[in-house]
Amino acid sequence: MEERFNLITEHLTYNAKNFPNKIAYIFLEKGEEVRRITYLELYQETLSLASYLQKQGLKGERVLLLYPSSIEFIKAFMSCLYAGCIAVPAYSADDNRVTSRISSIIKNCEPKIALTLTSNQEKIKDSFLAIGSKAQILAADNLKLPKFSEFKEEKTQNNEIAFLQYTSGSTSDPKGVMITHNNIVHNLEIIRKNCCLSEKTVIVSWLPIFHDMGLIGCILSAIKLCCTCVFMSENDFARSPHLWLEAVSKYKATISPA
Repeated sequence: MEERFNLITEHLTYNAKNFPNKIAYIFLEKGEEVRRITYLELYQETLSLASYLQKQGLKGERVLLLYPSSIEFIKAFMSCLYAGCIAVPAYSADDNRVTSRISSIIKNCEPKIALTLTSNQEKIKDSFLAIGSKAQILAADNLKLPKFSEFKEEKTQNNEIAFLQYTSGSTSDPKGVMITHNNIVHNLEIIRKNCCLSEKTVIVSWLPIFHDMGLIGCILSAIKLCCTCVFMSENDFARSPHLWLEAVSKYKATISPA
């Protein structure tokens, strides 16, 4: 896509209006498709959640995203950007190291709410209670959401913070970096130019989508380019690495970062 915008949300809006039926994402579990979503569907479902966040008065607040790799995560992340919230992508796995990492992130950024899935809600509540956080924990897949048409677009400056990117925390407490909207689109444009990407690109990825390369290089690059991204969880890849190569072959990937 040659169109250039100051915000990644503007790219999604453009894609939905001009290429509504193009497949944005295909999510795989154990090598099998579990869901695909068009740009129009992504836009409408994202705006429904963004409208909910607006109505809760969360503009400028930190919103912790505790999701496994999924299309639901992408909708939650983009809804934060549309609603003017500061997204905080994080793990949703359940081992002790991850719980410790999440606790450190919660203490550091003090989120107003956490968005997750119903299947994770109770487990996450325990982590929040253990550290005394008063953040509200919402299962986004169980909310009564407004119609996407109820979203009220507000002007977002490209120097505003879009999300907080935390380090893995494998060697010390996670460190957060403030990423602006301008940082996102500038990074995406550099990736597009240097990797010779276009709307014909097919991305296949197993990278964690809450880390920089998976989120920027794969998930948001698809929106910037108006191309299709096929992805699976890092856990599926770790258990069965051949699933990655099979997906590259099946979907005829033109790029697969790793």
